[in-house]
Amino acid sequence: MATTATSSTSLSLDPSAFLNLFVTQLKYQDPTAPMDPSQMTSVLAQLSTVQDLSNLQTSFQQSLADGMIGDQVTYTQNNQSQTGQVQASQVQNGVVGVVIGGQFVSLSAITEIAPTSTNSAPGTTTGAQGS
Repeated sequence: MATTATSSTSLSLDPSAFLNLFVTQLKYQDPTAPMDPSQMTSVLAQLSTVQDLSNLQTSFQQSLADGMIGDQVTYTQNNQSQTGQVQASQVQNGVVGVVIGGQFVSLSAITEIAPTSTNSAPGTTTGAQGS
């Protein structure tokens, strides 16, 4: 039985890689049959969409990280599970994460979030109940 190795590298293209592919395509196109202007417009629209989605993802991740401030989280670092309280959110080299004990932890390393707020326990309600 044969086994295959899998790679953990990402197959997604960032906006700069997408733009490089587009420029390369334009550079090597056949001058006697240039790209149709409608195709070029379509590619540029796709580039804009990729950039917008990338910005939206980063914004969402920053909001998520901001919401964790003060929460107790469990995370994996150096193949060890650790727990700590989130002190701040931060972006390093385009990676959104949080600061725990003065150390940057990416969001992808977080495995569990335990909010520190005890205002309302699960299954309980506040306010008057009518009968």
